[in-house]
Amino acid sequence: MHPACGEVHEIENVGRFPANLSPQRLTAEEASANDNTSLPPNPDIANVMFIGGLIEHWGRGLSMMNNKCKNVGLPKPKINDNGYMVKVIFARPQNGEINGENDRINDRIKPVLDLLAENPYITLPEVALQLKYSDSKVNRIIAELRKLGLLTREGSNKTGRWIVKRTL
Repeated sequence: MHPACGEVHEIENVGRFPANLSPQRLTAEEASANDNTSLPPNPDIANVMFIGGLIEHWGRGLSMMNNKCKNVGLPKPKINDNGYMVKVIFARPQNGEINGENDRINDRIKPVLDLLAENPYITLPEVALQLKYSDSKVNRIIAELRKLGLLTREGSNKTGRWIVKRTL
């Protein structure tokens, strides 16, 4: 399978797993203990990242990736560690759909997503006016699109823009 064909997505990073912890063993220990089983190379930096909200918990990444993949109907990612580089290989969904995700994008939500993709600088009141939706309905839809990971906002509410992550 080749990433250019769209069957997998590969992420690489310089580093390695501790000599006594293979990815498989680490994942098993994370799952059984649901606790911190790895030791950060620099605990001070790890603590600052935790306090800053950049990491949720040190040492649970593998089991979290496995669970996320399982929740959307994808196989566990493959993890390769050659001693200096760690590569995580995710399978992509065969039909472009992730476990019914397209089912959640219904006729009420899709017009909002399409409008934001066409005009990233549109305001929410303008969206409501154009689609003849209430302001509260637009706000609920925006919250749902953000939760699905399909929409983010860059910049301020007044001068920022909408970033549609994926159109359906």
